[in-house]
Amino acid sequence: MRTLMRFWHLPAAEKGAALEAWARLVSAWVLVTLIPYSWWSHRLGECAPSAGNATPLGPQANETVKQVNRTMSRAARCLPFAPSCLVWCMGHRSMLTRRHISSILHIGVPPRSKRDPLGQPELHAWLQVGDVVVTGQDLAAGFNSVVEFGN
Repeated sequence: MRTLMRFWHLPAAEKGAALEAWARLVSAWVLVTLIPYSWWSHRLGECAPSAGNATPLGPQANETVKQVNRTMSRAARCLPFAPSCLVWCMGHRSMLTRRHISSILHIGVPPRSKRDPLGQPELHAWLQVGDVVVTGQDLAAGFNSVVEFGN
């Protein structure tokens, strides 16, 4: 109930952004969890071994990225599930794309020495805007990017 009251007192623009973030996280979760990869893989963007760097951020875009991060964090606390790194990146990316901010979604594996005993790699996704990793940065340093999706 307290969460609903806090939401009710948000300014209209923040309410809209919070609802958008929540919907984008839920739709990304549905895609990743319930739909075969081949049906939604095109939504990740242009696949390339090295998609290059996104354009550097200006002050306005930097503020927009921070605002999207805050909004996504707020929306994620209200979800009935914990979003995986890929779901998190897909939600962030769709909000940033809507705001005309390009990004690169990285999917990586840890070095061979850090894999499980059977050699199966653990995957991790992180999102980069300009030269800044905006989501997934906590683990990104320990992973090698295998594929990048640019937009």
